[in-house]
Amino acid sequence: MLLSDEEVTAFLPMFPLKDMAKARSYLRYIETWIRNGGLYYVICLKDSDLAVGCIHVSGDDSHDLGYCIRKEFWHNGFCTESCRAVVDLLRRMGLPYITATHDVNNPRSGRVMQTIGMRYCYSYEELWQPKNFPVIFRMYQLNLDGQMTGCIVSIGIAIRCISPTPPYSPLVDCSTWNKCFAGKGKCICSTWNILRKRPFKAPQAVLY
Repeated sequence: MLLSDEEVTAFLPMFPLKDMAKARSYLRYIETWIRNGGLYYVICLKDSDLAVGCIHVSGDDSHDLGYCIRKEFWHNGFCTESCRAVVDLLRRMGLPYITATHDVNNPRSGRVMQTIGMRYCYSYEELWQPKNFPVIFRMYQLNLDGQMTGCIVSIGIAIRCISPTPPYSPLVDCSTWNKCFAGKGKCICSTWNILRKRPFKAPQAVLY
């Protein structure tokens, strides 16, 4: 099964679904996801309708794209093909952009993002939940409406912004991030609050 496999869920923000109770709980989570404006699709083989994975886009301001494939179907281009189909759907729906992130230890996921035209924006470290350990993520964005020229900022999750390459040290000079805004000269550090799409409650993030 897809989400009961420890290798499949290793880079997902969830633990493997090891019993029916956890599977039912996850189905309720999907229902809530969809009610909140998200999209969630099963990836099936064309010739047999066999379910081999899933792909989803969040309904919040990040429009976060995520996907996974059953282990025995890895390295066949299914994620890339599915992402392209979903991107085409979202463009027709009028969504302005999507974002996606991948663990730096999962570069294959990043290559899917690059292949579908997503642009690298920045890296950050997060105390990843529910697994509760620090993870360095690389954030990508694809603008679908031709209007946006910069990158959005992750909302209230980053511990610190870090350099995109090893040794992944914290960034002190925020001017380093000008490249995230297509040469517009904007700085993530100074515009962190301005760029949020909704009010931010208590301080949960510090940018260096």
